Amino acid sequence: MMLVQKDRLILTHEKQKELLSDYLDSFCLCELYEDDACSQLLIAIGMLLESKNNDSTNKTIIVFDESKLTNENFFKALLLVEKYKLNNLLIVIKGESLNKDFHHKFVQMNFKTISYDINNIESLMMAITFGKSLCLPTVILPL
Repeated sequence: MMLVQKDRLILTHEKQKELLSDYLDSFCLCELYEDDACSQLLIAIGMLLESKNNDSTNKTIIVFDESKLTNENFFKALLLVEKYKLNNLLIVIKGESLNKDFHHKFVQMNFKTISYDINNIESLMMAITFGKSLCLPTVILPL
């Protein structure tokens, strides 16, 4: 019998668990309640490196609140994703719509970007499903 591994979902805030409660069974759930997004991202990158060493093709999905992404160190940590070719990373940004500079930073770092409707959870889940099918680091941003 073959055991099917689930994609790893990393939640960084307790409210995200409530929001995604109907979908949690389809993921291996991890919860990281660190102080800042940079620390959370570095932990996720460590998990991605471990998965890569085990030849896992499963995605690691990390959900961030847009209010936590003001630290420039977060974007410096993202450089590790490109350096180590961590194509199984999927970042979801929750919150209000973001300015174009924010979107542009991800594009500059060779992330595939996908948008979703912040008022529609089904739109977010469709974006996650599409993002999981890509072989590139991907970010899902609110419209």
